[in-house]
Amino acid sequence: MEFWDDAAAYAVSSGDARFRSEVAYLIAALDRSG
Repeated sequence: MEFWDDAAAYAVSSGDARFRSEVAYLIAALDRSG
């Protein structure tokens, strides 16, 4: 899960709302797929 934690931290620190939403979508999609 380290990768997702790092990705989330980067998304937050980047301050880019569009990037954050794309990362959140990818994480949610991958989480649903198992």
